[in-house]
Amino acid sequence: MTEIEEYLKSNTLGEWMNPTNLKLDKLQAMKSEFANSSPFSHLYIEELLLDEKLEQITVALSEQEFEYRQSDLFSLYQTEDFEHLESDVLVSFRSFLSSHEFVGYMRFLTGIDLTQKIDCLGNIYADTDYLLCHDDELLERQIAFIFYLTDMDASTGGAFHLYNTVNGEPDKVVKSLYPVQNRFFFFKVTRSSFHEVGEVIGEDDVRVSISGWFRND
Repeated sequence: MTEIEEYLKSNTLGEWMNPTNLKLDKLQAMKSEFANSSPFSHLYIEELLLDEKLEQITVALSEQEFEYRQSDLFSLYQTEDFEHLESDVLVSFRSFLSSHEFVGYMRFLTGIDLTQKIDCLGNIYADTDYLLCHDDELLERQIAFIFYLTDMDASTGGAFHLYNTVNGEPDKVVKSLYPVQNRFFFFKVTRSSFHEVGEVIGEDDVRVSISGWFRND
């Protein structure tokens, strides 16, 4: 039995993840999709978590304090890293993402030597909030991830826009992905992984997600 097959049969993954995402043939297809995606390596996994876990996380995050943060680059509400929260549910979710088994799962999909050190924060984009084009690159960041807790569409904004590059600079949006509840989206962080979050439109709609980075330090 290979290492990834052992991970797929582990209780750690089985207690959290939808079983459709624990099949070796599906993982092999996703691994190929990640490697061949453009304009930079990215992938999304639909229905990542079991319904019970998704509901627990959604409720727990709604009970947290969010701090409004604004700069020339962004406008949004954000929690502390889950590592510092008192919520057992959110701390457990962070522990799951940084577990030996899930990091191994991500290593298999991406081919990148990740460690169990991650960052993990809650985010809310409300009316007029946004995140302008940037690449996410810092020395230790290898994979950026976003786990969506709400659905959005063209009428509400909040799309994740991927840019191509020309001469090392962002050129234009070539792909847009709207948030889908229980979707786990991730991409390889490089000097050309330019992306942005489109402005949220409407006072009654919010874009709620959990995001962070897998590192190799």
